[in-house]
Parts: sequence; structure tokens; C-alpha cells
Amino acid sequence: MNDIIMEKVMQLNETQFRLFAKNGKTKEIKSILGIPEKEKYAIGDSMVKVNKVTLPNDVLKATWQGKDRYYVVINPIDEVMAFCYSVYPM
Repeated sequence: MNDIIMEKVMQLNETQFRLFAKNGKTKEIKSILGIPEKEKYAIGDSMVKVNKVTLPNDVLKATWQGKDRYYVVINPIDEVMAFCYSVYPM
């Protein structure tokens, strides 16, 4: 299986990042990421293989099975892995 390509789409400011960290309200988060309000997305956290150098608050996007998934970097581990908030379709 080939690696999924991660594209950096933005970097959050501290206020935006706190929305993920504090309460995870999907309406505000979807607005920041440009996800239509009617689409159902969930939020979690996970260790992610990003395959690039990242900084805290970077937002990465990957498309898999025709759906976009977003990863907000909490803590980069190295140039391959990062601990992230995951925003994914349900």
C-alpha cells in the first residue's frame, strides 16, 4: 500500500488551536477547515504518519476513499510521525 500524501493547508493561530484542544465543537472547527456544515465529521486524536517536517498547529489534509481527512499537529515527533487531532468523516 502506498503512503497517503499529506498536504499542508494552513497553520492555526493559538485561538483557533484552542478550539480543538478545549472543547472540540465541530461547528466552529468545520468552519475553520472549510468543511460544509451539513457534512458529518468527528474529532479524535492519534499518532499519524505525516512523512514531512511539521510544526505545532500545522493543519494537514489527506484524501482517502474520496473523503478529506484533516490532521492538526499537536506535537511533532520527527519528520515521519506527529501526534495530531484528527478530523474525519463519519
